[in-house]
Amino acid sequence: MDIAQLHQLIFCGKGFTTDSRTVQPGQVFIALRGENFNANVFAAKAIEQGAVLAVIDDAAYEIPEKTLLVNDVLETYQQLSRYHRRQFSIPVIGITGSNGKTTTKELMQAVLSKKFRTLATIGNLNNHFGVPGTLLRLREEHKIAIIEMGANHQKEIELLSAIAEPTHGLITSIGKAHLEGFGGPEGVKIAKAELYEWLSAHDGITFLNTDLPVLCEMADKKGSAHRITYGSSEECIYQFKLLAADPLVRFQFGAHEVKTQLPGAYNFNNFITAFAIGLHFGVPVEDIISALEAYQSDNKRSQIIHWQGHTVVMDAYNANPTSMQVALENFLQMKSSTKVAILGDMLELGIYSDEEHQTLADKVAQMPIDHVCLVGQCFSEVKVSSDKIRQVPDAASARTWLDSLGLENALILLKGSNSIHVDQVIL
Repeated sequence: MDIAQLHQLIFCGKGFTTDSRTVQPGQVFIALRGENFNANVFAAKAIEQGAVLAVIDDAAYEIPEKTLLVNDVLETYQQLSRYHRRQFSIPVIGITGSNGKTTTKELMQAVLSKKFRTLATIGNLNNHFGVPGTLLRLREEHKIAIIEMGANHQKEIELLSAIAEPTHGLITSIGKAHLEGFGGPEGVKIAKAELYEWLSAHDGITFLNTDLPVLCEMADKKGSAHRITYGSSEECIYQFKLLAADPLVRFQFGAHEVKTQLPGAYNFNNFITAFAIGLHFGVPVEDIISALEAYQSDNKRSQIIHWQGHTVVMDAYNANPTSMQVALENFLQMKSSTKVAILGDMLELGIYSDEEHQTLADKVAQMPIDHVCLVGQCFSEVKVSSDKIRQVPDAASARTWLDSLGLENALILLKGSNSIHVDQVIL
């Protein structure tokens, strides 16, 4: 059975699942492997539950006429998703970047959905498992797709681009994220530029934020000749102006003022990206503004939360040196008589970890923040130069520390890598 036949069996039948616990009669079970799981072992169970076929890559679990043995199930899954994507001639927008890609993706979806039935990556399912899964959700009713692409090593964006085959694409930002896998800051640029290279080689269109010089430099070296430019410059196709971030972002397009519900000047770039893409695809300006003004984050990214009399800036889904820096800069611009920063470890920095955590600790010691709590193993090893800084092992200890301060009406920043769980300080 080849990919086309497998595709026909799935999409002319009852579909497929990669979870043996959800198998429905008539479905195809795709037995994916991961670092911590091997679904081959559930093939027989899936067949018992009514699966018409189980796709496996371990001959020990083969069942005559009930299993399809392949060299690599993940590779087959990716090939299947590419084959399925090729059944559609709609625009497919690839999005990657060190920071802001999930928020930007959600803003883009909100805007484009005003005109089109839009498929978009759910959450941050943006890796070599998630991208194929998103593509396999494409249906005839979809008129445009947004595919988020994450990466933590070289050639990953190249692979995901070859699977998704984007017609359009953008990079949100370049920062110090996943330095361990990318081999340093320059490696980040090389890896992210793989999307530009794909678009250039396949006559695609690049959306380029000219306010970010590093993206312009990368696009000049690797990018497509077909560019849609946007930013603060009058030379852009679409020009925007940041009015304020006090704390919520307000910006201007022509005679229109947009009042958003997200804090942080760094979110300006995310908003104008979604705005520019909406304009390019013909979404009416009024609908774009309506979508952007209605958007609220509920995923631990750029949330303003009122908690026990305090105002909390919740930005605890992820962290790297770049996103930590801009979050702190925005925090300093916000007005409050008492400011508290609770900062969790920044993970996947490899050999750069000690240096980056120490640098951040030194910076925050000099900032006009009243109380600072550094959370996690990496921050426990830095040297602190200020009595206002406390080092604790986990979120529970940070909560105990915060309670001990006895503060009222404080402004609190929660920022850290997701697995440090600094969000649990207020849960």
